[in-house]
Amino acid sequence: MRKVTLTKESTRDILGNLLKRSPNNYGKFESAVAEILAKVKSEGDKALFAYTKQFDKVEINKGFFKDGIYAGERGIV
Repeated sequence: MRKVTLTKESTRDILGNLLKRSPNNYGKFESAVAEILAKVKSEGDKALFAYTKQFDKVEINKGFFKDGIYAGERGIV
């Protein structure tokens, strides 16, 4: 996981790149997104943790959070 500090310039770049995307291409992602949502609905946190590991290359579990907040942000970890 990486943290990115947003500046006015980087925010503008991100927004500009998002606006360049054509909504006509979204159809090819629909089945993948539907599959992910269905798995999260059926498996809950287990699926979220697995997808975090798959996409973000970070292994987390329920102990990673305290009161719904990443424990590292509070200096707990």
